[in-house]
Amino acid sequence: MLRPRSKLESNRLGVAMIMPALILMLLLLIYPLIQGISYSFTSYRFNRPNATAFIGFSNYVDIITSDHKFYSTLGFTFLNALGAVLISYAAGFAIALLLNKKLHGRGLFRAVILLPWVISSSVTATNWQWMLNDRHGIVNAFLEKIGAVEDPVLFLANPTLAKFTVIIVGAWKCLPFMTVVILAGLQSISPDLYEAASIDGAGFWRSLKNITLPGIRGVTTMCTTLQFIWNFNNFENIYLLTSGGPNESTFTLPIYIYFTAFARNKIAYASAMAVLVMVIMMVFALIRFRLQRNAEE
Repeated sequence: MLRPRSKLESNRLGVAMIMPALILMLLLLIYPLIQGISYSFTSYRFNRPNATAFIGFSNYVDIITSDHKFYSTLGFTFLNALGAVLISYAAGFAIALLLNKKLHGRGLFRAVILLPWVISSSVTATNWQWMLNDRHGIVNAFLEKIGAVEDPVLFLANPTLAKFTVIIVGAWKCLPFMTVVILAGLQSISPDLYEAASIDGAGFWRSLKNITLPGIRGVTTMCTTLQFIWNFNNFENIYLLTSGGPNESTFTLPIYIYFTAFARNKIAYASAMAVLVMVIMMVFALIRFRLQRNAEE
């Protein structure tokens, strides 16, 4: 007869099973994080590793007091993340409301809406570059055909339009996640609430305000916070689309950190900026959830 495992033996077995994943996480996440923080207090450069010296908070002081590019890039990074989240949430909410109804072919529509999410960033950037090309792009061809413009629109060559373009592409990339999460939240609301509201004479807008929006408040907090953080830290979408151009107009902090580290060979300075970004995101998340908690109370 087999002897049942003791609690201690079960705990040991559980620890042994998660150790490979834990070691991998330490190697891929924790160690680079600690190394980056340690670099931020030094003068480390790739081409002069032996000349590294401890300089304390000098990199942080330089960034905060004299790096005007950091602040302008920080502003666009916030604008890009906020714009993508707001646009994708509004569009995702509208689509989720439609998909929550009994429509013919609803399963097919739900599958199609996931395409922007599953397509790789490199394919996404290539397709958007082709569509927005000022000479051969289908968007300019369509606008010229309907007479909306006389000359091609420089979506990726004009600094102002390039900023607007990367926000739209970012929102398009976020749309499937927003739609699926909001749709799950809508399906968790009891239909009896809508029936009771209908009996009381409430129309669509009153039901939306008093039932739907409060019912998905938690989902809204989760998906908007996650998408804001992901867009704030996103590198590949904008880099593959514009490489931060034209004239660095679409530089976000991840791209600025990348160029500072590898193009300008200022590893320690870039590490300090990365640490500041991490702190900014932690503060944002704490404020966001605190405001949500106060609203619920």
